[in-house]
Amino acid sequence: IRRAQRLCDMRGLSYAQNTLDSFMNAAIDAALAMQTMVLAAESLGLGCCCISQVRKRLTEMANLLNLPNGVFPIAGFVAGWPNEERDISQRLPSSIVLHQDKYDDSNLSSEIDKYDRRRHEARPLRNQINSSKYGTASFYGWSENVARRLAENSDLDNLKNFLTARGFDLT
Repeated sequence: IRRAQRLCDMRGLSYAQNTLDSFMNAAIDAALAMQTMVLAAESLGLGCCCISQVRKRLTEMANLLNLPNGVFPIAGFVAGWPNEERDISQRLPSSIVLHQDKYDDSNLSSEIDKYDRRRHEARPLRNQINSSKYGTASFYGWSENVARRLAENSDLDNLKNFLTARGFDLT
């Protein structure tokens, strides 16, 4: 929101768009820009990694980057020349990601089960998250790993506090 606030200041107007929608627009624009950077870098043969862990250290990152109010770190981005050949992580099938005319996840369970098996064959997960709490699964696929991670409270609860302290209204 900083640039928008400054534009209004430059023209003698008060900024009235400090809203959740403006925040979403900024986050989506940043994600689109990052995806464009990934595509451009990969077209040149570079390897890329987007680092969401930045959001677990918001204040530290904002201080490191000297970010003013109205600016927030969304993710890190690394690009470089790969020194090894790696397989590409399998993505969820389009049958559960894309919806035509209406949202329909009636096939989610069967499609996730198939995806779990395919992904496990290519790259099995070795460490089970919090097995002392959830037990040890006989088959530990991607969806079990994700469900266990999502069943735990995230330390990203500080995101709203961070954003509010940095000038975001989010109403």
